[in-house]
Amino acid sequence: MKKRAQGIPPDQIPEEEAWEAVKIVLEAPEEEIFIIGELEDSTFEPPEEVLGAQPCEICGEWVSIPYLRVLGNKKVCIDCAGYEEGFEKIFEK
Repeated sequence: MKKRAQGIPPDQIPEEEAWEAVKIVLEAPEEEIFIIGELEDSTFEPPEEVLGAQPCEICGEWVSIPYLRVLGNKKVCIDCAGYEEGFEKIFEK
């Protein structure tokens, strides 16, 4: 670890020295490495994105708004919209 702090690339550190750092973790008591306790309920809120995202109204997968397509009256992902052409073919038209 001292060599990495000195800026020495990992591939230039002898393997036996690199394993010293691994041994510290492998040999440490469980309570020093893990937090063991009761699970708490939590709610997931999708992260805010610069462009925003919405779930596909068919499969439910979250899709960045620029990639949503309108199919009938639903906003859907590209796969559910049935697109099979690549961008190259779209721009050739």
